[in-house]
Amino acid sequence: MSNDDSYRCVAVSRPLVPHERAAARALGLWHPTAPLTVYWACPEREEWAWGFGVAAQGQVAIDGWQSLRGNIAGPWFGGWAFDTRRTWPGCVAERWVVPQALYAVRGREAWAVGFGAGEHKGIAQVRDAVSIRPAPVQAATALQVDVGDRRRWGGLIEKLLTAIGSGRLEKGVAARQVWVSASEPFDALAVAGRLQERFPSCRVFVWRQEDGSHFVGASPETLCRVSEREVVTEALAGTAPPNEAERLFASEKDRREHQAVVTHLQTVLSALCEALDIDSKPSLRRLPNVAHLRTGIRGVLKPGVSVMSVARALHPTPAVAGAPVTVAMDILRDVEGFDRGWYTGALGYADEQSLELCVALRSALLTRETARVFVGAGVVKGSTADGEWRETQTKSLAMLEALGARDA
Repeated sequence: MSNDDSYRCVAVSRPLVPHERAAARALGLWHPTAPLTVYWACPEREEWAWGFGVAAQGQVAIDGWQSLRGNIAGPWFGGWAFDTRRTWPGCVAERWVVPQALYAVRGREAWAVGFGAGEHKGIAQVRDAVSIRPAPVQAATALQVDVGDRRRWGGLIEKLLTAIGSGRLEKGVAARQVWVSASEPFDALAVAGRLQERFPSCRVFVWRQEDGSHFVGASPETLCRVSEREVVTEALAGTAPPNEAERLFASEKDRREHQAVVTHLQTVLSALCEALDIDSKPSLRRLPNVAHLRTGIRGVLKPGVSVMSVARALHPTPAVAGAPVTVAMDILRDVEGFDRGWYTGALGYADEQSLELCVALRSALLTRETARVFVGAGVVKGSTADGEWRETQTKSLAMLEALGARDA
């Protein structure tokens, strides 16, 4: 993609007709020439977006976002990996894309847009090439699940607890992989469909990597939503099974884990905002498979603070790295033992008026017949390897069931 001022991306739009709108909600759109690049949905908010092909793409520096966005009036979809030093093979650490064809539904509004640098007629043809098909259903397939080495997990937790005991670390977040093998290639949209049916309040996403693999997930956590000078974020940490949710309020361990995230967000945003409003006490974020402590945070940015600089300052939070963040990142690079890639990274969209990024949780990387399911847990004083293993097992069930592993 060219980033110079001579590049201009033409957008040709039209309203979606009712049957296209219905198909978008049901994951029933298909493009014959352009692969699915991104799918983004939050059914509870009545938001769905499909992006096919790539009209433009690039990486965005903090000081380059405004000029890049000015050349192409998005929306841009994309984000970045958890740690730029730990990316997946064949995948870049940051990527933003404008699709060739975008189909979007937001409440009662629905439209189709073609983006490109050519003639209006050609762009309109790309935009209108979408077809309606039945919603994808993952065919029955034999699955093998490898939950990983529990002894190795115990060693990881012990190393984090040692760092906590020495005073270097207040909290560390340990992650692990669950490998799933199938007899047939996974259908990313079928997996997303199962996720959004069960988790309508989450951001459900499919993000096509450069190597053709698909990063799929259903994230309950907002990194940030920014509209002009208003910013909204949340601390989401402390986990329990749904039937034990109320115990989180009395759990000293979970409250400390949660407060580390609140303190980080408050510290970062205090430097960027002229006004800040933080919930006086945490509430419960209830999901079908788990419950979390949640503290909402809202602020008004100081004049001149860019939306992208806010997102970069917030990420990664102690909810996915640990506290202090820089110390936790250094330790995790040494002891975690695998590349997280875009898991626990930032993913979402930005347009002329707004930016919304989720923390890429409850997710998997699908590469034909193989799925890498990623899960993690916060480790503080009082944590145990067995307890955190059980927590990650519970978290993994959402994705395993979406993949078709009913007895996981």
